[in-house]
Amino acid sequence: MKKSQPYLSLPTISTPTMKHMKLPKNVEILTFVTTSDGEKREYDAEDHHLSESIELFDVEEVSYMLLFVNGMLQPSTHYTVAQGKLVFLTDDVPEKNVPIILQMVKVR
Repeated sequence: MKKSQPYLSLPTISTPTMKHMKLPKNVEILTFVTTSDGEKREYDAEDHHLSESIELFDVEEVSYMLLFVNGMLQPSTHYTVAQGKLVFLTDDVPEKNVPIILQMVKVR
């Protein structure tokens, strides 16, 4: 019995494609890091664990806002950020010692 050779098909490109890129806009990324105590529903700038100070911006002041609880991205319906506070809107709160990371992205 004759063994068949694998067939390898590579695409051919007739003309090179050109892409025009724009320079990126000025982007500022702010990260708020804290740990849950298992009881609190609200967190503010005083709960921030990193050495530099940080301001929690309202949702309207940033382009994107991402909240990670224990490394899992949370839907925006589970929290709100207003008047310098991160507030969980869920029935339960994160378990004790779970990391909470809020990334705020400003595109100017």
